[in-house]
Amino acid sequence: MPFPDMNGGGSGAGAQAVADGMDVSGVLAQPQNSIPDIEVNELAYPVLYLWRRLNPDSGGPGRTRGGTGIDLAFVPWYTTGGQEAVMAACWQVPPTGVFGGYPGSSSGAALVSGARADAALDAGVIPGSLDELAAPARQLEGKQFGLPVAPGDVVHLHVGGGGGYGDPLERDPARVADDVAAGAVTVAAARTSYGVVLDPTGRPDPTATETERARQRAERRAWSREGELAVRRSPVAARLAERGQWCHHRDGIDLVECADPATGTLVRADVVVTPHHIETTGGRT
Repeated sequence: MPFPDMNGGGSGAGAQAVADGMDVSGVLAQPQNSIPDIEVNELAYPVLYLWRRLNPDSGGPGRTRGGTGIDLAFVPWYTTGGQEAVMAACWQVPPTGVFGGYPGSSSGAALVSGARADAALDAGVIPGSLDELAAPARQLEGKQFGLPVAPGDVVHLHVGGGGGYGDPLERDPARVADDVAAGAVTVAAARTSYGVVLDPTGRPDPTATETERARQRAERRAWSREGELAVRRSPVAARLAERGQWCHHRDGIDLVECADPATGTLVRADVVVTPHHIETTGGRT
């Protein structure tokens, strides 16, 4: 029996000038997009979901934040297992932000063979993260077919978010704190991406936040000069990973950050693809 899990439509939307992008909104090409009811899926197919929640930090940081995607995991249930096929798009090229907003995360899938989730459930334990499973997760490619999935193995899907709008250091710290409380942004990314330092109660520390934002702007001003801008070029996967985001690494896909050398304000954060690195065979474009 084929089981088409359509939660991949739960991506985040791009930020707007006046509002954050919608979380788990789907893409523009799906005007009536909706994600599945997992209880209906469990009733109709031999699967059991371990979790489905917001994918934290997947929305691109910005003055207004890109919407977040979802993160979920399921196991084969009351079945001998089967085969998995992955058909993802844009897993190596994340959606870029605008006017200094950062890209959102790409979407990807992972398989945890030997996870022993069935044994954990038999013991009355519901795994709540990949770290709680008995084996490491293996990130899958955007197009893979015929992957064996046995009882107790876990299929993991992490869906990307939309690009941000504007310099994230200009986002209201109170809104960042609200994002952390809602599970859309982690405490680490609040500091790394937004320069917001939270106190033990989860509210912004004004003095520490001002100091951290000044430090990040000074770091930007020290980037190499290219014309009238201070510029940093990095492999996009590595740079996003510093902010708790994800895309599959591929040579020739870089993040080019451009800042005003006088103020340290970020004016662009563009995803740039070098054409000669693009492969055109094997279904990996």
